[in-house]
Amino acid sequence: MSLLTAVANVYGSDIGGVFALVLTIGAYVAQLSAAWLVESRLAGGRGRDAVFFPRFLHVVAVFGVIAWLCGDVFRPMGYIGIVLLISALEVSRNMSLIAPQPRRDTVAAALLGVAALVDFIAASEVVIWVVVPILVFATVELRAVGMSRTGPSVPRSSTVWVISETAVNGLVQPIVVSAVLGVLGGSAATGFRLTVNVANLFSPVLSFVRIRLLSAASRTDVVFSVIAFFAIAPVVLGGDVLGFWSLVFREGWVGVSFAALGAAVTWKIVSLVSTLPFASLRRAGHVRMVFALRAVSSLIFSVSSLVAVKAFGSVGAVLCAFVVAEIATALMYWVFAARFAQPASL
Repeated sequence: MSLLTAVANVYGSDIGGVFALVLTIGAYVAQLSAAWLVESRLAGGRGRDAVFFPRFLHVVAVFGVIAWLCGDVFRPMGYIGIVLLISALEVSRNMSLIAPQPRRDTVAAALLGVAALVDFIAASEVVIWVVVPILVFATVELRAVGMSRTGPSVPRSSTVWVISETAVNGLVQPIVVSAVLGVLGGSAATGFRLTVNVANLFSPVLSFVRIRLLSAASRTDVVFSVIAFFAIAPVVLGGDVLGFWSLVFREGWVGVSFAALGAAVTWKIVSLVSTLPFASLRRAGHVRMVFALRAVSSLIFSVSSLVAVKAFGSVGAVLCAFVVAEIATALMYWVFAARFAQPASL
């Protein structure tokens, strides 16, 4: 969110739209990486001891930061670096949820906070191509401290199904951002991505409860997540009412309506509802079933979003389509979990 804001302020909405697509692709690759290195190891009820930080991930992080640092001179190399380093960052974040270390995680969060703050208050080419990648790389390496470098093997079939499921589901965002960019232009793509990113203030809570429930059932984690959502929602919506997001994102927030942000918040709230039966099914080892369900869900998301772009031509309409698709997804998960995974055990 902060990086896209800095890019939009330094380079304008057209380049911002390209960055929105690059960041979306980066998020997609990051999802696949986390599915491979974290989620597939938890499928079937395996505990946190199955997760470890492989040595090659350090190599990916090093190459990523070097490529990102070259971005000001050769932009395509910078884009590759962003994708690689974001992927390493996401994997390390998921691992830190499985094996938390309060001091380490606090410092890591502080480093990312500094990166975001610098993006907001001192956006420049140096910040985008030098300061941010160094801080992100430092966060990845810090989270790796104290983690095992090896771990038990997992069945290849489980890994394949989990990665395939994530791949199908993760295609939605790149497809939608590409459609918004192509049909509505760079400004709309930037606005869409920023709206989603503001709504992603819920994402740390969603990621927390998702990873924790994939590891083991916990009513406490669910209750904590619900309370956190009630606390975050007024902050997200109130920020728009008070003009905070316009002040922060400036040109990037032009054209973003309160209705669009409200739809994005609703989408995230429904996502919490669908996460519970999803985790229950995955934890019970029904990886093939979850793949089929997420494939259907992705189709619903993609079709409804593309129809919204063509028919209504607005970011708000796309996010309303997200809400409808997420409700359909939640209903599917709960129906199947009620029969195969006993969601009440959550």
